[in-house]
Amino acid sequence: MNVSDIQTFFQKSTRGNNDATNKIRERVLVKLYHLPQSYLDHPLHGVEWRRLYKSWRDAIHRLAELTGVPPYTSIEFELKAGMRNHYDIDVLYRGEEVQSRKVEFKYGTTKIAKLPQFLSLFANYPLFDETYDTFWYDFYLDKYRACDPGLTLAKPERDLYLKEVMNFQNKVKPFFDQLRTREVFFKAEKKKVVDESIADYLKTHGEKVDLDVFADKMEVSQGGKNYLLCEDGIFHLERVAHEVLPMVYEGIKNQNVLQVSRGNTLYNMLLRWRNRKGILVPAWQISQKTA
Repeated sequence: MNVSDIQTFFQKSTRGNNDATNKIRERVLVKLYHLPQSYLDHPLHGVEWRRLYKSWRDAIHRLAELTGVPPYTSIEFELKAGMRNHYDIDVLYRGEEVQSRKVEFKYGTTKIAKLPQFLSLFANYPLFDETYDTFWYDFYLDKYRACDPGLTLAKPERDLYLKEVMNFQNKVKPFFDQLRTREVFFKAEKKKVVDESIADYLKTHGEKVDLDVFADKMEVSQGGKNYLLCEDGIFHLERVAHEVLPMVYEGIKNQNVLQVSRGNTLYNMLLRWRNRKGILVPAWQISQKTA
């Protein structure tokens, strides 16, 4: 951990550097509670380190109070970042017994409701009998390719395409490489096809969303999760609202957002492509608003 890493908590990163910057922040957080004095006394960055250090320790102790952790004598941190875990850090409170609390870190906001997403699901997640990736392949991929005479390579077989379109590091390189290389050509025409495919898919399938599957996913991914939201070096603790009421389908917004509610919480499920429009990784970007 470098002393200059503190700047990542006070400066917004560019979109291209966002993942790398967040990894730096996460590495800092697992060491921050037991920060060496030399960081706090640093002549150039000490003020920022002291601000972040105090706020982090306050938040970790507040988390223990709010979630009923018994008296503890020490605290440890384990980095858990990754889609499989659904959260970033395990906070281990050690006393007569060990109590673990799941923490999700988000930078640049003070409220979950302000996040552009708090959960992302690949478009092949079984929320529907026909998922968007298969719908795209069957009805719109050929229309996309027809926009550009320079797309000369034949599309892969269906099963192979459906596997590789969800892979950020796809192995069917010639086909996807050509899509990426030609992305700047006939861009408006390609965008129109992608937008039409999303609108058509939601119009056709939106009302058939499996609300039980979505509710189960919310429970698995958000159950027991605590959000530590950081802005200007200050941490804000918040938890995803837990409702016992059933999920309700609300409709389609802007032709690309599926809306589902549960009690006072509205979930906005934006269907989009995460890695270049119409090329790789279609996914649901899920945010929430609570009344």
